[in-house]
Amino acid sequence: MITFSKGHTFKIIKKFNQEEVLLFSKLCGDNNPIHFDEDYCKSTIFKKPIIFGMLGASLFGNLIGNNIIGSIYIKQTLNFIKPVYVNEEVEAIVIIENLIKPKNFLHLNTQLRKIDGNILAIDGEAIIKFPIDKYTINI
Repeated sequence: MITFSKGHTFKIIKKFNQEEVLLFSKLCGDNNPIHFDEDYCKSTIFKKPIIFGMLGASLFGNLIGNNIIGSIYIKQTLNFIKPVYVNEEVEAIVIIENLIKPKNFLHLNTQLRKIDGNILAIDGEAIIKFPIDKYTINI
């Protein structure tokens, strides 16, 4: 049995390159040039390609799925605060906030921060169901 406590934090650092952004575009069917056309981006407020917000947010699923094995997403809210540029290093953070009884749900804080300047790019909250036979949560 694995035990987690309130405030337990999972983290991963990642840099999304242009190839990964193009692959995500093909997978989801979103061909917005803001993500891959440098000439187009020069005429926007961003000036260069940005990653898909959902691509950055996918790191939350990485952290949850790889650290709380067998968990199931119930809900995720996302606030896209700052753009993340292609090849910009970010840190995804998931923090255990609360246990929701009797359903064995966990309330999590989710953040994506730019490494350079520790700037919050994506903020949100998640609710997951976790397997009670594998984990205990001390709140």
